[in-house]
Order: sequence, then structure tokens, then C-alpha cells
Amino acid sequence: MNNVKYYYRFKAIIIDDFNEKDIKKHNKELNSFEDLADRFHKLRVAFDNDSSEQVNIIVNAFPALYGAVSELSVGSSVKRKLFSKEIKSKNFALMITKSSLDNIDVLGYETNDFEEVKQIFYDFITKQALPNLIKWKHLG
Repeated sequence: MNNVKYYYRFKAIIIDDFNEKDIKKHNKELNSFEDLADRFHKLRVAFDNDSSEQVNIIVNAFPALYGAVSELSVGSSVKRKLFSKEIKSKNFALMITKSSLDNIDVLGYETNDFEEVKQIFYDFITKQALPNLIKWKHLG
């Protein structure tokens, strides 16, 4: 598994997770976890300021980890009450995409813990490790 390369992007678009050329076309190669420091800062600021600005971090692994996990992403989510500025809920929404040639499976998890989000990404990138998926929900 040492030959895994990581790529990142900040815009949510659909790409072919099995085609390294397509991944490279839409992403930048990730040299280390620290390459994402500025973006994690923006994610935290958007969350702390209840911003409706969409801040995404999307990391692709190529080849896919464990033969299936090709993408880890997070975005901040602020939901407001209908016709109001009052906040209904806010969290970090994480997703893991597991792909095979004929199937895409998406798992989702929501948390308010910024340090947990950073740790999940750190482990994914530096240790090629997945989070404990017991609390994650199948999204499709």
C-alpha cells in the first residue's frame, strides 16, 4: 500500500476514481497533510462564524485504499430555520466514497468536533487508515 498517491481539490465535481489521468486533471497532488492547513483553517472559520459559504476539502487516493476507498471529503454545513436567520443545526459533514468498477457506495458522518475531522484526514493521508465506520451511515 505504500504506492498510494493522494490528490486534493476544493470543488465538488464528479470524476472517474479509477482513471489517474482524470484525477490529475481535476486535482493537485498532495505532498503532505500540511498542504491542507490553509483549507482546514478556512473550514474552521466558516464553521465558527456560522457561514453559509460552502468550504470543501476532497482527497482522492490512487490506487484506492483497500481496493475500494477512493475519496474522503468534508464540508461545513449550516442549516437555518425556514424564513429565518436562526440556526437550526451546524456540523461538519464527512463522506467516504467506496468504488468498484460497477458500484459506488457512499458513507456519511456528521460531527461538530473539528479535531475529529482533522484526525480522520490525518490518519487517511499519513497512515492510510480509515476511521471506525460504525457510526457512519450508508447514503447510497
